[in-house]
This record gives sequence, structure tokens and C-alpha cells, in this order.
Amino acid sequence: MLIRTLCRTCTGNGTHVAIHARADAQPPRHLTVGQTLTRRTCTDCDGTGHQPLTATDRIPPPRT
Repeated sequence: MLIRTLCRTCTGNGTHVAIHARADAQPPRHLTVGQTLTRRTCTDCDGTGHQPLTATDRIPPPRT
């Protein structure tokens, strides 16, 4: 039996978005600060948004 769980890395949408900050110093004394968004396919779920697990691979809930 297969159980489909949402991917924890991409939260089920199949893409991974990363924010990168950059600072470019251009003469004469100009400092440009910006952000770059990169969007790529999630490598944990191969872009499907789900991770299939067999019933024996399930992690039992913690005991309280």
C-alpha cells in the first residue's frame, strides 16, 4: 500500500524558491543592493509535490 504525503521541502507545489541577496559595487561609489529569486524543480519530490511512502516506511507519531 502506498501513502502519498506532501513534500516538506516545497510544501506540495513541486518547485523550490530561493532568495539570494547580492551587492554590486560599481565605481564611482555606487552600491547596488538587490534580491534575486530563483525558482527550480524540487529535488526531493522530483516536481510532483508528493513523496510516496510504503505503509511500512511511515514514522509512528510521537508518544505523549
